[in-house]
Amino acid sequence: MYENQTYKINWISILIKVLIVIGIVLVIFMLLPKSSDNSSNQQVFIDNLNNMKDAAKDYFKLENLPEKIGGSLKITLGDMEDKNLLVPFKDKNGDECNKSESYAQVTKNSESSYTLKVSLTCSDESNYILDTISVETNNTDESEESNNSNSENNDEKIDWEHVDGDKDGNIIEYEYRRLLTEGKYEYLCPSGYEMIGNKCYKTTYGETIKAETLYFEDTIIVTDAEINKTDEVIVTIDPIKTEEGVIDVCPEGYTLNDGVCIKYMDATVVPGSTSYSCPYGGTIDGDKCIITIDAEETPAETINYCPNGGDLVGDKCVLYTNYQPSVSTTPEVCTCPNGKTPVNGRCDTSYSYAATPSYSWSNPEVQVTSQVLSEYENSTSKRVLVNQSCSLGKCSYTYYTYHKVTNYSCPNGGNVSGTSCIVSGSVAATCTPGTTSYYCPNGGTYNGSVCHRDDSYKASQKTEGPTYYCPDGYEKNGKKCTKTYDATKEEGTTTYQCPEGYVLDGTTCYKVVDKEQEVIYSYSCPEGYTSDGEGENMTCSKVTEVKGEYYCVDSDAVLQDDKCYKTIKGTIKGYECPSGYIQEGDMCIKKDVHCVYPTLNEVVAAEYEYTWSINNNLPGWKKTGRTRIYTGEI
Repeated sequence: MYENQTYKINWISILIKVLIVIGIVLVIFMLLPKSSDNSSNQQVFIDNLNNMKDAAKDYFKLENLPEKIGGSLKITLGDMEDKNLLVPFKDKNGDECNKSESYAQVTKNSESSYTLKVSLTCSDESNYILDTISVETNNTDESEESNNSNSENNDEKIDWEHVDGDKDGNIIEYEYRRLLTEGKYEYLCPSGYEMIGNKCYKTTYGETIKAETLYFEDTIIVTDAEINKTDEVIVTIDPIKTEEGVIDVCPEGYTLNDGVCIKYMDATVVPGSTSYSCPYGGTIDGDKCIITIDAEETPAETINYCPNGGDLVGDKCVLYTNYQPSVSTTPEVCTCPNGKTPVNGRCDTSYSYAATPSYSWSNPEVQVTSQVLSEYENSTSKRVLVNQSCSLGKCSYTYYTYHKVTNYSCPNGGNVSGTSCIVSGSVAATCTPGTTSYYCPNGGTYNGSVCHRDDSYKASQKTEGPTYYCPDGYEKNGKKCTKTYDATKEEGTTTYQCPEGYVLDGTTCYKVVDKEQEVIYSYSCPEGYTSDGEGENMTCSKVTEVKGEYYCVDSDAVLQDDKCYKTIKGTIKGYECPSGYIQEGDMCIKKDVHCVYPTLNEVVAAEYEYTWSINNNLPGWKKTGRTRIYTGEI
C-alpha cells in the first residue's frame, strides 16, 4: 500500500545526527571505568554461585527440609545437575566446577526459620554465601504450585506488564517447572552410629567403678519358745547365703551378644514390581511386544485345478497311478510215509515194545527187639533173624526185613517208560514247495514290483485370491501381519520389611532389649551344724543341751520371756550407679552418648514438568534459572 509514495532524503541532516551520536558514545565510553579481566572472571563465579542459590531455594521446600531444630540436609552440585535443578555451568577457565565439594546445605534454626549455605569450589577459587528460608514463604509457594498444578499452559495469557527484555530490545523467555511426582528419601547415619527415632546415636564407654549394693529392709520373725522337757534338743539355723557373683541373662528367644540381648529373624521379602516396554515399537502384551501392519495384497485370479488329484496338463488332469499289486500264494505240502503228520518237516518213526522185568531185594529194615518174632518170606517181602544175644536171662533179637523190588530193562534198545521200552526216531518228510504270483486287480500293468495305470479327466476351474503376503519375520493373520519380540524387562528393586520394633540389617531383622542381672548364691552351714538338702532348700541343725524352762529351736533367735525373736537380714535389692554410668552386674561403667542428625539420601528422584513462558511470573510454576531469547510471534 506504500509502493507509490516517494520520499525526499536529507542526507546532510542524517550525517550530522550520526556524528552527534558517535560523539556521545565516545564520551560515555571514556567516562566509564575500565573493567578488567579479573572483574569479569569474578562476575562469572558470582553468577554461578547465585544460580546455585536459586536452585537450592527451589529444591529445599517442605518435603526436603530437616524436621528437628539443629538438623541439616545437604545436596551437592552434581545432584543438582542430575535432578535438572540447574543447567551445568563452567568456571572462568571453561572447566567444570567440583561437583562433590560444591553444595547447598540448609539448617533448621527454629520452627519457621532455616539458614541456607551455598558453597562453590571451582579450580583455584572457593567461596560461599548465606541466606535465609522461611516456612511461611515456602508454604505459600507450595500452595500456589499445588492449586495450579493441574492448569495447562497451552492457552497462557501474556501479561505484558510483566514481560522482560534485554538491552537489545529482545523479549526474554523463562523456563519454568512444577512438581509431578515427589521424590523418596532415606535418612543415613555416619559409620558407628545407630538410628533411633530421627537421630543418630553412638555410645562410648570410660572408667569402671564398683556399684552401690541396695538391700531390702530387715524382717523380724516372732515365734513361741519351746518348753524344755529333756536335756537335749535339736536346734536348727538358716544356712549361710553367700553371693558368688552376678551373671547376665536375656529374655527367652534372645541371645546375649556384646552385653546386649539380640533376637534375630528373617526379613519379609517384598519383590519389586516388574514392568515391560517396547523399545522398537509395538503394543505390549504380557512380556511380548506385538507390531501389526497391513499385509501385501495380490489380486484374485482364475486357475485350473484337479479336484480328484493328478497332474495338471493344460486343461487336463493326468493321474499317474502306481499301487501295490495283489499277491496269490499256495502253501508248501509235506507228507510222511507212515501216514503221520510232519512236524517242522520231519516224520516221527518212534515205536515201543514190552520191557524185560528183573527182581531183587531192597536194603533191609533193621529191627532190634526183646521179643521173638516169626520169620517169613512171600512174594513181596521176607523177615529173617540175623543176630541173638542173651545176658543175665535177658535176650536181644535183631531182624532184617526185605521188600521185593521189580526193575525193567530194554534189551533191544530204547528207553524204559513204565513197563515199556520206547525207541525214538524220525525221517525227513516228503514236501512239495508252495508258489507265489502277483496280479493287478484294478487294471493296470504289473512291471515286476508295482502296478501302474494312466488316467485323465477334464480339469476344473476356480478363482483364487486375493492373497496376502507378509515381510520376513512377520506372521500372517488375515489381512494383517504381526511380528512378536520379547519386551524389555525392567525389574523393580526387591525390598525387605521387618515387624514393628525390629531393625532391618540386610535381609535380617533384629531387636535389642536390655539384659537382666541374676545373682548367683551358694549355701553352707555354720561350724558345728549338719546340712541337709541343697541350695535354697538346705537346712542346718545340731543337737545341743538347753537349760531353763524355755528355749528357741532356731539358734539364731533371741529368747525373750516365752518368745523367740529372729532378725532376717534384708536380701539384695539390686545395684545403683551414679548419674552418667550404666550398670553391668555389680559394676558401673562411664557412658557417653553422642548424637548427630542423619543425612538425607535420595532413593527415588522427583519428577517435574517443564515449560517456557515470556511471563515474568507464571502461577503454579517455578523458575529454573534458565532463559532464552523469545523467537515466537507477538
